Formats: sequence, structure tokens, C-alpha cells
Amino acid sequence: MPIGHSFPKLVAIRLLAFFLDAIPFSAAVFTAVQLYYLVATPSYIQHVTLRQAFGAEPNTLKGRILDLLPAYFCMEVAFLVYFYTQHKRLQKPVVPPTFSDAERGAHFFKVLDSSSQKFEEFFSGWFYWTATRKQLSTSEMHLIRKDNFRDWIAWSFFSAPNYETLRNDPRKSHLADELDGYISDMEIAQNIKIQPGRNRDITALILQYNPVEATPKPLILYLIIWSLESCGLLLMSVMGFSKVSPEQRPYQDSSKTRCLNYWVFKPKKADASMDRLPIVFFHGIGCGLFPYLHFIFALLHQAKFSRPMFVVELPHVAMRLVDHVPSMEQTISEVETMLDVHGYAKAHIIGHSLGTTVSSWMIKYSKYAASCVLLDPVVFLYLFPALAFNFVHRVPGLNTPSMKANEYLLHWLCSRELHTHHSISRHFFWTQNVLWPEKLPENHHIYIAKQDFLFDGHMVADYLAENNVSHDALDVGHAGFLLSPRVMMDIVHRIGSVCEQGEAKVKAEREKETTVSKSLMGSKKQVRSRRRS
Repeated sequence: MPIGHSFPKLVAIRLLAFFLDAIPFSAAVFTAVQLYYLVATPSYIQHVTLRQAFGAEPNTLKGRILDLLPAYFCMEVAFLVYFYTQHKRLQKPVVPPTFSDAERGAHFFKVLDSSSQKFEEFFSGWFYWTATRKQLSTSEMHLIRKDNFRDWIAWSFFSAPNYETLRNDPRKSHLADELDGYISDMEIAQNIKIQPGRNRDITALILQYNPVEATPKPLILYLIIWSLESCGLLLMSVMGFSKVSPEQRPYQDSSKTRCLNYWVFKPKKADASMDRLPIVFFHGIGCGLFPYLHFIFALLHQAKFSRPMFVVELPHVAMRLVDHVPSMEQTISEVETMLDVHGYAKAHIIGHSLGTTVSSWMIKYSKYAASCVLLDPVVFLYLFPALAFNFVHRVPGLNTPSMKANEYLLHWLCSRELHTHHSISRHFFWTQNVLWPEKLPENHHIYIAKQDFLFDGHMVADYLAENNVSHDALDVGHAGFLLSPRVMMDIVHRIGSVCEQGEAKVKAEREKETTVSKSLMGSKKQVRSRRRS
């Protein structure tokens, strides 16, 4: 989260979190006591209200607040019941997408090859001690037994919750033999011998089948965030954006669930955007678009308000109480349709944090990406365990060496928010999200935060350098560029350069196609004239 770290910030956030977390349970206790007195107290005994108990006058601000407080507490209790009902419902596992036999082998050996230099660091991090929930260190790699490895490979490459499930399924038992072959390949490639059996003190770090761990948040917190987001959306309108909701898109197939809201900016001059491709921006986890307003404005200002721009909302990770998570296929289809309707065949893809996963889909599976700029990407070295552990399993101060303000805020506000945690735990598929360097468009640039607490920024920067990927490593934390005007403006200007380079390439390709088309037309005319003669 873009707040930085200091001890006073940590103390303030912890106190605020403690106060807000106490609201639902305090409301439940108060409401239960009130109901008890209403039911158990004899009718001839007059019930004392909160206002009367505190001696407040009826027409004062204090008196009015105390009169409304019981009704507010009832709303918090109802919201608490809603939370536990939803929490139970959202525990249902989601089966990850499956590989074909050829795809599975290709991905396994690609992962084995990309992790060969840091084999122990890679695999030890995918396991944690069940009692303390701390990740295994590289020095504890030898404690992982063959059955532990089997469980992790069964999930990551065979979409099964564990090895036993795969082995006992009559339709998939042959895949268990393939899995054992992969372990043999690992042993040969690394010249190691994995000990048989299972270490029952160790658990494989998997998603889709893990418990959805969330803590109740008070209704008032969602109302505060909704208020901030509403102010932000009002400012989007002031900047010239228009919101398009699913109900306003009659061109979409009515048989499909429509879910994506987006904002569109169209330059005022009709000819201003003729040769300019639009930017499509995907935000990250948190409070929606509100933290990005100054960044969005800077992008418009850098282009002198002459470049079209689309800002796509992802409400399932923006504390909107939305549990529908659109699939990769649906998201790509809706974004492509959005561009088609507005008359664009290409676009510049900009993504931040979780938004880089959607950017990755567009880059790999859509022909609409002319260029891309990825900020704090979570799609490179995706199978390294840092991201999955840090977001889903990490508890700052409990299974980490220290506790920082930004880490604790992410954990409390996002990682343990019901719908955000559900989105990550159930719908984060590494096979879809991972982005290999060779898939990047020719015009691209990547920004890595060296102090990123979700993954090792230095490792990712080294990986990108080894693969000749255009990138910069910034000395900031995750989303730290939003706090530094200088860094943010450097990024904005670089985005402008990448967009211009992408447009030049698209223009050159169009001119080439036109030349070829004219050449073919000329050849056809010559053939016809010869036939006539």
C-alpha cells in the first residue's frame, strides 16, 4: 500500500485496526444485552436508553448520536451475520484450469529451467511449518520429503488438491505416474536424491484448495471507502471521463454475465486522437481508483489531453463486496469489445500490481496490445513462492522477521478482506497469469520496486536483465511511485515514449499492409490486361 513505513505510522495503523475490528463484536454484545433487557426485564420497569444513561439532552448532537447508536449497532450486527454467511459460502474450492499433456510437460521443464540456479530457494519457499506458518529456509530443504513434493506438483501442474487425490482417481491415476517422472527429472537435473515418505510437520503452500481466511470488517469501513471512492469518481467526471456500466452496453452478448465497468476519456477535438491509440489502465488491489487519481490525471496531462484513455474497474479486489470474479476469457472478451465499440484495433496496456495479471492476459492472448508498461508487476517469476506466501499466508510479526506499517496495512485491509482474499485464493491461476519475457511486445517497459514486500524486487530485476527486458528498478516500496511526484512523472513521461514508439510501429505495419495490398491489386490488373490482350 502506498503509505511508506515508519514506527509512528505502524502504531497509528494498529490502533485504527484494533478500534475498527472491535466495532462488529462490540455491536453484537451491545445488541445482545439490549435484547436481553427488553425480553427479561418486567414491563413495569422503564427501559433506560443510551441517551438517558449518559445524561445527554435530547436535542443536542451528543443526544442525537446516542439515540441513533442502537440502530447503527443493529446494522453492524446484520453485516456481521452477512460476513459469516458469505465466508462459509466462499470456502468452496475452485478447480484450476488444466493443462494438456504437451502443455504440462513444456511448463514443467520451463519452470525447472528458470529455477535451476536457485533451486533450493525456489522449492523450499513453497513449504511452511504447519505449527508456526513460517516458510522453510534453504537450509531446511533437506527436510522436504518426496510425498510433500508430490502434493505441491499435484496442485501446480495437475490441478489436484494433493497427490493422494490424483492417485485414487481412476480417470487420473496414470497422471500420478507422470508426476513421479517429474520428480525423477528434478533429481537428475539437480543431482540430488529426495528422501521418500512425508514430513507431517510441513505443509505445501497451495491456492484454490486452501481455507479462505478473512476477518470481519465493520460496515462503517466500507461506507468510508465508498465515500472516498465516490469523491474519486466525481473527480474522474471532472477530468472528462464518462462511466460505462454493463447495463449501458447493449452490444454485449446478453447470454453472458456482464461485469466490467470502465471509464472512457475522449479528447474534445475530433481529430486530436486520430493517430493516437488509447491507453487501457488496470488498477491494483486496494480501494479502487481513488489512490490513482493523480496518476491518471498526469497521464492525460502528459498527452495534452489528446490521447483517448480507458480505465477498467476491478470491483472484486476494491472492497466493493463483489464476489463475482470474471474469468480470463470473459475479461479479455469484454476489453476487446470495449475497444471495438469505440473504434480501436490496438491499445497501450498499462497495469499496476494485480492489474498486471489482466495486462498479462491481454499481452499473451489478445492482438490488441500495441505496447505495455507494467508497474510493480506480479507476473514475472510467478512460480516463485514469495507472492503467494506474502499475500495469502503471511502474518506480519508472527511468521515474518519484522512488522512494517505498509505490510501490516496490506495484510489487515486487503489480505484479510473477505472478497479480496477469495479472489486471490480461488481465482489466482499461475498458468494464466505468468508472463514469460519472450511474450512481451516489442515496445514495453517494466518498473520494479526494489523494496517491494510482495516479492524480491532485486531478483525480478536480475531476471529481467538476464532476458534483455527493458526495465527500471526504483528505490521505493510497492506502489511507492504514487507517493513520489518526481518518480511518478518520470514513469508518466516514459509511458508517453513507449506509446509513441508503439504507435510508430503500428503505423509502419499499416503502411506496409497498404503497400502490399496495392501491389497485389496492381498485379491482378496486369494479369487481367494480359488476358484481354
